[in-house]
Amino acid sequence: MIAFILFQTLFIGTPQELSTAAECLHDPHVVYDPSYQNIEYPCGDVPQEQGVCTDVIVRAFKIMGRCLQEEIHDFRISQGKSTDKNIDHRRVPNLAAYFSSLHMEVQGDLEPGDLIWWKLGGEDGINHIGIVTDNGMVMHNIGRGQVADVRPNDYHIHRIYRLPG
Repeated sequence: MIAFILFQTLFIGTPQELSTAAECLHDPHVVYDPSYQNIEYPCGDVPQEQGVCTDVIVRAFKIMGRCLQEEIHDFRISQGKSTDKNIDHRRVPNLAAYFSSLHMEVQGDLEPGDLIWWKLGGEDGINHIGIVTDNGMVMHNIGRGQVADVRPNDYHIHRIYRLPG
């Protein structure tokens, strides 16, 4: 069943839809709050006025009808990893491992809808993630709200992921 769910998720949403969903999230008033919180399952969220960079990704996928909280949980179970439905989908390395398992990692020119995993401060730096929007900016949350206020190369790009389609 888990393999079917993972296979099925490959075909829900396009890069353009992800870019559009990310643009809908623009809100400079979202307070950066990385605290651990109990979240309803499946498809729960921290309060809309709070969030971190991964919440931008989770919320954009949710707009497209996808539940990364459930997808990441099922993926981690399929890999024999420990799970915590409240936090697993809110960690960049967990999102990256899942996207890599779906063969979403790409190289080369960036396109709207691409997910960028940055390493702030270089290769050993802090994990950060965002979504490239139609104007070439990246929607993210680094403490200034959910905004598209940086370009892809403003930080060290570690990996790039793209939905098929």
